[in-house]
Amino acid sequence: MPRPRGVPVARSPASTPTPAPAPAPAPAPAPVDGRTGEEELGRPPASVLLLATGLLAAVIVAGGWLVLREPPDPAPPASSAPATVPEPPAPLTPDSDRVESVVEASGAVTVRHWIRGRGLLFGIELSPPVPYPPGSATVVARNVRVVAGGTEVPGPTRIRETTFYAFVGEEEVYVSYRLVGAVEETGTVPGRGLARATSLVLGVAEGLGTSTRTVVGAEVLNLACKRPTPTARLRPCGEEGPDGWQVVLGDEATRDQVVAQLELS
Repeated sequence: MPRPRGVPVARSPASTPTPAPAPAPAPAPAPVDGRTGEEELGRPPASVLLLATGLLAAVIVAGGWLVLREPPDPAPPASSAPATVPEPPAPLTPDSDRVESVVEASGAVTVRHWIRGRGLLFGIELSPPVPYPPGSATVVARNVRVVAGGTEVPGPTRIRETTFYAFVGEEEVYVSYRLVGAVEETGTVPGRGLARATSLVLGVAEGLGTSTRTVVGAEVLNLACKRPTPTARLRPCGEEGPDGWQVVLGDEATRDQVVAQLELS
């Protein structure tokens, strides 16, 4: 039958074209082993950077406080080097040593120490003297220098505790240092002082036969000696000579500590 004119023809919905949906974005790749993107790129997380910055600031502050509190001594030599030493006041015989202690106006004591063993020496031991009076502060040695056979011996330049300096066999050794906190005023008589330490305590493998100690640089009134133990008592020793007060110690007394009474004013 013929179709009437002017009548619209209905179309099926399926015949109308529908636009294709846009593809969904691909999900981000999962972290490998629990690491974040920053870590995968080699960049530490912000929390780690903050922690490192805080620790660095703390170290800088602490280091500055230590420097202000007590300046460091010069670094010890990196290797052995040739060195010259002063001649002793008198020639050394084998199995002996000589100590010259100069009391400074500042209260420090400058020490020069010449040592000659009974044979070859392969090292020496230096120890702070036992505090005197008992309970007082320990004396500190600074600017320590050890020369064996004309060669500088590497080692600490500050001594607060027993320290060993090793070297290849030598007969003669020279030591120099500065004792800090060794001299203090006595409260009994105005203008009087006590050098409660005039040298470190030396230790060598076989000991020494004699030890000569000289104290100069101040008006020394007398000397007293004591064994290097906390309970040892002082005993008078030494006598005044042309080069200052001097005492010669023998046998087991070569490690004794020498104390000097001074006129400071």
